[in-house]
Amino acid sequence: TKIRSLSHSMSTLLAEKNFIKNVVIIPNRVNLNLFSSNKQNYKLHKPIKVISIGRFVEQKGYDIAIEALKNLSPEYNIELYLIGGGILHDKLQRLSKGFNNIKLIKWIEQKELKKLLYNSDIYIQPSKPYLGEAMPRTILEAMAMKIPIISTNIAAIPGVLSDKNSILINPNSIDELMNAIIVLIQNNDFREKIAEQAYCDVVNKYEWNKVF
Repeated sequence: TKIRSLSHSMSTLLAEKNFIKNVVIIPNRVNLNLFSSNKQNYKLHKPIKVISIGRFVEQKGYDIAIEALKNLSPEYNIELYLIGGGILHDKLQRLSKGFNNIKLIKWIEQKELKKLLYNSDIYIQPSKPYLGEAMPRTILEAMAMKIPIISTNIAAIPGVLSDKNSILINPNSIDELMNAIIVLIQNNDFREKIAEQAYCDVVNKYEWNKVF
């Protein structure tokens, strides 16, 4: 009787497939009692910590993330944390062979996850289209933790993220992901601007009880 859409952009995609009636926008939500931040500044850690959370499956685009970090490693003191585990673990491990700054973590307790998020500098969501991705809740958790976000512009992600609260890039592009990371590394004011706007959006639009 109802079709749940996660954002206006998802509703547009549904309309293109002639799903118009009974579409109701109910976005994903985040529990700010679990994910919150008292971050006071946006100074980069040494090494710079880039993080993404999600199952190790094709739709997450973690092969793109690994290649981007490998290319950045000669110039920047940088680490990549991919957390989630899954069927592509061995493949991703082979891709990252020889790069000790790329960490693949199969499972982590929520307390440790929150600590790792708090100490991260950049959150990336390099998801690929047409493989089942919609609007990952982990993006909202990163917004709540005031982590500057880079994401691909697919599925229901635009509308939640925009050029005001993130950097949106095209999928399957190692170069675009690399360039976006460099932009955030080189511009402290911009990191702070988009992270603070993202946090404001989470509080006003995606807080657990408001959405429910």
